[in-house]
Amino acid sequence: TRSLALLHRIEEAEEVVDNSLEFAPDNAGLLFWKAVLVFYSGRDSSVVRAVLREYARSAPPSTAAFILETGDIFWRDYHSALMRRTVPTRPTTGDSVEFYIQRGYIYRFMGDSSASQIYFDSAWGICEERIRTDPEVALFHADMAQACAGVGQKQRAVQEGELAAELLPVSKDEILGPDILHTLAMVYTMVGEFDLAVDQLDYLLSHPSNVQIQRLRHHPIWDPLRDHPRFQAFIEKYERTHGT
Repeated sequence: TRSLALLHRIEEAEEVVDNSLEFAPDNAGLLFWKAVLVFYSGRDSSVVRAVLREYARSAPPSTAAFILETGDIFWRDYHSALMRRTVPTRPTTGDSVEFYIQRGYIYRFMGDSSASQIYFDSAWGICEERIRTDPEVALFHADMAQACAGVGQKQRAVQEGELAAELLPVSKDEILGPDILHTLAMVYTMVGEFDLAVDQLDYLLSHPSNVQIQRLRHHPIWDPLRDHPRFQAFIEKYERTHGT
């Protein structure tokens, strides 16, 4: 399923999951992938929300809150997103950095720059300590890139994002490598380097990755690119090849 999704073959991946759910309808892992794939498929939001709620009933509370929060952001229901989690930890790792960065994004999308910077600054402090302790971990630099972009440190944001990509290239890790490039595209977008962002996204859509056309079309992180001619052109191109 994951392999098909990474290859942007969403309909085939969903068919595999549906067949498996016939034999294990309450399996949390299968319900998770069903939620992800329906989310990517571009169906009506009510259908996607129903699948997300079904998954949430079978998932640990903290993980369910994170998934539902992600859906809220996608549909720009920011007030609901802010209500999903109150404890600054990531469900799977207990990492507060993800929580602070996510909150920073939510307030950024809401247009509350002061609150956004407070949360990105909180993430920045933790990232600085982590990098000082273990400077070779690409994910630490990717988080730092987002935090720096969030507080307006453009030069360092770009440096950290590009360093993360150097530390964990796609050739070294075909799963996490593309995720790092996705983060780099987000950082480029945040700091106004739109052509560089489009370069990364174009690559990710033409290679195995978790980046899907629906996320690019609707997620608020990409709003600054909406009027960019190259962004519009490659969205149209990949809609023809990947579907809507």
